[in-house]
Amino acid sequence: MAAAADTYPVTPDALVYDVRTASQPALSPDGARVAYVVSGNDRATGKAFSQLWLVGLDGGEPRQLTFAEVSHGAPAWSPDGTQLAFVAGREDGGGRLCILSMDGGDPREVTAHRASPHDLAWSPDGQTIAYIVNVDPANPDEAAADPEALAPVRVVTRADYKLDGRGYLGDTHDQLWVVDVASGTRRQLTADAMDRSDPEWSPDGKTLGVSRVDRTRYRLSVGLIDLVSGAERVIGTPAERIHAWQWSPDGASLLIQTTEHYSVGGQFSLVDVASGTRRALTPMDAWDPYLDYGGGLSWVEGTTAILSGFSRSACGLWTLDTTSGEIAQVCLDETYETGTEMVAGSSLVVRTWSGPDGLGELVARDIRDGSLRRLTHLNDAFVAAHPAGAIERVSTTNEGLAIESLLTKPAGFDPARRYPLIVFVHGGPHMCQTFGYVEMNQLFAGAGYLVLSPNPRGSISYGTDFAKGCIGDWGGGDWRDIVAALDAALALPYVDAERTAIYGYSYGGYMSSWAIGQTGRFRAAVIGAPITDLISRYGTADIGYPIGNDEYDGEVPEIFDRLVERSPMTHVHKTSTPTLILHPEEDHRCPIGQGEQLFIGLLKVGVPVEFVRYPGQSHLMPWGGPARYREDFYTRVLGWMAQYLG
Repeated sequence: MAAAADTYPVTPDALVYDVRTASQPALSPDGARVAYVVSGNDRATGKAFSQLWLVGLDGGEPRQLTFAEVSHGAPAWSPDGTQLAFVAGREDGGGRLCILSMDGGDPREVTAHRASPHDLAWSPDGQTIAYIVNVDPANPDEAAADPEALAPVRVVTRADYKLDGRGYLGDTHDQLWVVDVASGTRRQLTADAMDRSDPEWSPDGKTLGVSRVDRTRYRLSVGLIDLVSGAERVIGTPAERIHAWQWSPDGASLLIQTTEHYSVGGQFSLVDVASGTRRALTPMDAWDPYLDYGGGLSWVEGTTAILSGFSRSACGLWTLDTTSGEIAQVCLDETYETGTEMVAGSSLVVRTWSGPDGLGELVARDIRDGSLRRLTHLNDAFVAAHPAGAIERVSTTNEGLAIESLLTKPAGFDPARRYPLIVFVHGGPHMCQTFGYVEMNQLFAGAGYLVLSPNPRGSISYGTDFAKGCIGDWGGGDWRDIVAALDAALALPYVDAERTAIYGYSYGGYMSSWAIGQTGRFRAAVIGAPITDLISRYGTADIGYPIGNDEYDGEVPEIFDRLVERSPMTHVHKTSTPTLILHPEEDHRCPIGQGEQLFIGLLKVGVPVEFVRYPGQSHLMPWGGPARYREDFYTRVLGWMAQYLG
């Protein structure tokens, strides 16, 4: 551990190049070992890397399993625990499905594709691996493209023709394959116009369950595919979204969570596999915590399933009795944890973890008492050298609603001083601020700012009604909640009310763009990948039209005037706040035109403004983009705040 004299605030350089992240944990069948991926960025080259590691649940030193310069990921254990399947990258961008014997030796390639395989799942008998890979029906042999050829003309006949992070899709889809482990003989099981993901074998090995996902990620159902005939039976209706699902240990049932809105609320039910009949275990929207997307549902034995989710900005585990529907809390801690990786016969759940004093680690939780055990210590030295700012709750009420915010303080906080304050608005809108290690918050705190992270109506983890509170009302109650949270923070004696700024990305970018047209109280604004025109975004974003219907609460022609009034561009002429706009150029979630409109609008008004564009990057660039771009992003944000807040 570094001594106090050796500590200094976290910097963009340190955050991008010194942090290592553990992810994709795979628990061995005997519950004794965890294979996982360690990823990071090389400072000398700026390139990302990812390697497979192994650690025992009873402690001991982790052991690195792969060393080649290509990326490695998606570890999956054979049923007998003697082999580990994984995906290794190729120099041409494709991927190889490989197997590593735990007795030693070099990995063995089983099959390879020009697109990278993912979502590996061993059959119960250990002879077959199911996986997902993107398939272009116009190029079944996966021939390499001619680099000298002119790109083909693109003819579009369907709305879901593009997706953020993947770009133009054409007729390609993620399809389900199986490969024989011994021979490498492979077979494609699905070929229709529907993406597949997350294959899971039935306990008897005769059926593959798979998530069916339309390309907007808006509708999810489950397909049950017979391995002999290839026939697929669909579980789910067009009016619902199957958020999560799991086989029962005996294979007779599926446990599903369905939602009526695309991302909030839900109901747990049992589906009888033979008949397709469904029995509700809980009423719709009766469970207030929000089931996480990082593997939030696990059912491995008996009648008890494990749920992972968020409640009031904290992360927890719950048990669900699949007979009675009773839900009981196991633990709820002020951390950020996701996943429920566990095996039959074990009480331990392996999860990814970050907290106010750590990030990028794996932990094991005991579902009997909620106790926690750290499995990795990748970033202990980083946290010791760069102490994180403490986080506390700040509560207020607005319009009869309890509004909570998280306040991050600089390390070495002195209550006798007065600090400038940055309001950090989360994305979504159906997300929430948590007690995890939020990179931008800690960079702000390290630079000497207080960071107020409000959870206005629309945020998850405060109940379904609260999460639906912004639907049809973007820029209304959610904005008033943020103002109320800010006013509550400004009443604290150590906040400098004359030096405030606002920051947000995605929906947070919408809200930051909205804020500067509603008030002149902020000295500066930093706006990432914003939504500034609700009408044009409806038809240009990859998920604009289906989710727009839900979020806008109506069809565009019927609510045109309301959408115009609630678009930040309508109010840009009232802006006086110096503004930095940062936007990935290949962003299909909040297209670059949204930022372009705001930039021109602010230029015309005469407001100090800069527009930073990141070539070739998708919406999530600040979290997973090239290291050099991430460092640039963080540095420019801090520089803008320093210029106007001091």
